[in-house]
Amino acid sequence: MALYGFAQGLIQEAGIRIKQLMEQNLTIETKSNPNDLVTNVDKATEDFIFDTILETYPNHQVLGEEGHGHDIDTSKGTVWVVDPIDGTLNFVHQQENFA
Repeated sequence: MALYGFAQGLIQEAGIRIKQLMEQNLTIETKSNPNDLVTNVDKATEDFIFDTILETYPNHQVLGEEGHGHDIDTSKGTVWVVDPIDGTLNFVHQQENFA
């Protein structure tokens, strides 16, 4: 249950940070196609999640959608898979309907 509570708190803090970052200018880049976007908010949020996990659980592995994280060669132990903003296209165009 401790891990679940940690994850819950981490996600809530990440949400607060995303709301704060939404007040700033977005930097938008494309990845594999014009609809596959990544923003400075995605990257900053992934950095925050990655750093916070490893500060608390240094033996865990983290794989991030935006390229931050470990090269995972085994699924032994605890592996976190991080998508900092699910629905980046909606985030960019609507600033709603994302998670």
